[in-house]
Amino acid sequence: MTIALKTHDLESARFFMAAIRHGSLRSAADELGINQSTLTRRIQAFEEAIGAKLLIRSADGIVASDVGRRVIEACGDLDGVTARLNMISAGLNRGATVTFSASDGISGYWLPIILHQFPKEHPGITVQTRTRAVGKSIDLGHAHADIDVTYVEPTNPDVVVLGKATMEGRMFASTKYVEEHGKPRTMEELIDHPACIMDHFLNPNLGTGDWSRYANILAEHKNITWQCDSALALGFAIRSGWGLGSQPSLVELTEPGMVMLAPEVYSVKMQFWLVAHKDIKDNPAPRTLANWIKERMIPSFMGRAQFEVMI
Repeated sequence: MTIALKTHDLESARFFMAAIRHGSLRSAADELGINQSTLTRRIQAFEEAIGAKLLIRSADGIVASDVGRRVIEACGDLDGVTARLNMISAGLNRGATVTFSASDGISGYWLPIILHQFPKEHPGITVQTRTRAVGKSIDLGHAHADIDVTYVEPTNPDVVVLGKATMEGRMFASTKYVEEHGKPRTMEELIDHPACIMDHFLNPNLGTGDWSRYANILAEHKNITWQCDSALALGFAIRSGWGLGSQPSLVELTEPGMVMLAPEVYSVKMQFWLVAHKDIKDNPAPRTLANWIKERMIPSFMGRAQFEVMI
């Protein structure tokens, strides 16, 4: 016998997949934004349409029955397909929310500074930020973000590179620190001072210039006073006088209380890529924000470094 599923059963299948993913009807309902009784009714209706029990209650929650596992296999990447359809639809509306993903230094510090005129020129677009650690990736295919700034060259064929840049880093200390401890001018003098670092500073392959040498020095450094995984926390620690630390060169212009140290002996560079999913790169709202970032944010952020527009 052939079962003819109705159009709305696609959504019921998504509800079923959410229940399986969470192993709990309550958690799945919370994710979907519906109450648990509604979710239960929709799954029961889906089971009736399929003609078999799909969920089984166990001591660990709910699991799929034998038929349920076949349905899971048939659904495949249903959540990803639904998310991609939603982001295409949302991106076609200029009044959409555009989600921007980057490290907290870019999304939490540089983005608000550079985009301060953006809401005046584009009042219908809401910028929503997602922050993550340097070196971590985000899945654009599942609509976790519309635009992403990554420090790892993308290899996913569904991801389009809109531009790439090389960020220049210099050594900084607070004005108060320099007044109390002096201004180091050589690499040996820099090493002699307490260091403020981020976790990825210890990776010798992350950047170029003096990066590898400095990473190896840090690995043996005897006086690291502050270590974190946040660019915002690192900048605050340096401004508060905890010690010396590497910062983007533009900090010299944006932070009057910070002093650049020994620029002739310390310079590091790090590449990053501005990317979007191929399905939304030309949608009006994401493209508007991406163009603004390419034309205004990144060249300003780079200072003396280079930026290459790709698309």
